[in-house]
Amino acid sequence: MLDTFIDALAATSLSQWVQSTGWAIPVAQSVHILATGAVTATSWIVCLRVFGLMRSPEAVSDAIAASFRWIYAGIVVLLLSGALLVIAEPRDILPNRMFQLKMLGLLLALALLQLYSRYVHRKSESGGTSRGSKVLATASLVLFLAIVVAGRWIAYAGT
Repeated sequence: MLDTFIDALAATSLSQWVQSTGWAIPVAQSVHILATGAVTATSWIVCLRVFGLMRSPEAVSDAIAASFRWIYAGIVVLLLSGALLVIAEPRDILPNRMFQLKMLGLLLALALLQLYSRYVHRKSESGGTSRGSKVLATASLVLFLAIVVAGRWIAYAGT
């Protein structure tokens, strides 16, 4: 079933165009890498803020809410640029175990972000940060770093 989907995707005009346009893949990869850096850096900022290692005049919950907007915007850019890369080389990417692991990690990270966002919102009235928010922030940071490693490993891992 996956092979049929890969063949159909590789036969699309968009896939053919991206494969035959010399600048399309390098541009998509560059955008993908920059968005990865932005999402990872913003995740670090959230974690540092939760642990009290980075101060700002705004409340923790407000700072985190603002950071989440940047994280979600970055994830949208990652999904769009990543989709273009998959469309360009479906035979190399879709069956790749590291790609599949990365996608699973992304789904888990998105679920964790939702959980964390709700948790911080509920706890914002109490002021400061709780142990639970620190655990969730750390888990999301570790997960995003694992996603980055899996993403880089795609180029070196076989199917």
